[in-house]
Amino acid sequence: MGAAIFGDESGDVDYDLRNPEDLINFLIDANIRLVRLSYLLELNAAGRLWPRRQEAEEQGLVRCHEIECLKRAEYVVDEKHFPPVCGGAFVRQRRDTGAGEGRVVRIYSVSHCWEAQQHPDPFGFQAHLLLKWFRETRDFSAFGKNDPDQCWLFIDFISLPQYKRTEAEEQQFRHAMNSMHLLYSHSAIYHVIRLEKIMPAHLHRSLQRDFIEIYCETTNKVELRPFAELVMNDTLYFQRGWCVAETQWMCTRSVSWERSPMTPAMFQERVIRGMEGDPDGLVLIFTHRSDLESVVQLQEKVFRKHAQHKTVLYLYNLPDTELQVLAETLPSLVSLQVLIVQDVDQEHERTNLRQSLAALAASMPKCKELFYANAFGVDLLLLGDPPRRSPPISAWCNASHYNVVESHFVTD
Repeated sequence: MGAAIFGDESGDVDYDLRNPEDLINFLIDANIRLVRLSYLLELNAAGRLWPRRQEAEEQGLVRCHEIECLKRAEYVVDEKHFPPVCGGAFVRQRRDTGAGEGRVVRIYSVSHCWEAQQHPDPFGFQAHLLLKWFRETRDFSAFGKNDPDQCWLFIDFISLPQYKRTEAEEQQFRHAMNSMHLLYSHSAIYHVIRLEKIMPAHLHRSLQRDFIEIYCETTNKVELRPFAELVMNDTLYFQRGWCVAETQWMCTRSVSWERSPMTPAMFQERVIRGMEGDPDGLVLIFTHRSDLESVVQLQEKVFRKHAQHKTVLYLYNLPDTELQVLAETLPSLVSLQVLIVQDVDQEHERTNLRQSLAALAASMPKCKELFYANAFGVDLLLLGDPPRRSPPISAWCNASHYNVVESHFVTD
């Protein structure tokens, strides 16, 4: 029923989702300017809001030749963590950095709400959440361990030309939009940072400015305008169509947090239920109705592309409801050999654990072993040798920090 409503897939993906060089080529082809973390820190220190791409200071953006140099960099995956908690990074050669040693570049994508039509972050709340994430999430950000100049972020408002665009900027923008999913689903993205909150409504009046710098249609330029001219948007993150799309894209990566990948059929069914007012459905709100079909088609395209080749899957902090989604999705991952589902720093015991594990086991006909360790009954668990013909893998699980479900699949 979903396919009939939303149509068929619209062709192959232009860029490979696993080849780091394809991500680099996409950034160059679409003229996407990644943002240096150091620039965001400077804006914060000066009390400034995020600028549009057109007004952003050049030194705050990563130059095209720096992106090009990543083709000569060594692409590495952090081996200090097992299971891995993030994607890969690029070790730049000394000749490309001017430093005494190669520097590690990590590329992040930021998924967040636009709180107003003319500016995504009129209160500076999204910027606050982002920098807070970097300061508090040490395992991912390496904040303070590496030069903030080498942490490069995709933030749509700063990375892409905004309205009103020139003809050349419009072409670049369309090129970026046609393959936007790469920035959330590509394996060479170090981590996708999801900012789900918006400024609480009761704080709007006390924190809003008298004027804000935005583009004015009447004068055809960016200038200070009364804050009251902003068209605010208080839609929740998981009701925003493009935010849900970005979440679905990031779930197809080999490492994902809090959400399980959905099959296209399941995703389309939930979208339809949401349109019909079903409380269990996905209620998606779009500025343009035509965006719905694009999101549905892209979700299917990206899922199928990853599902064909995915051999390992590491999922963290999945709620019980997402474990049930995972159980429905696993049969579609035909090449999967290793699955690890891990709870990190959970403060409460699962209520439906036995039911969730049974659903996982039933959905994995090639699974030969299923392990679970939690903080309530196991002090330390070492996962032993895998069954014959399955990939070699072992992991330590500290019971004070982790719950682990590990499955080994035997390939034909």
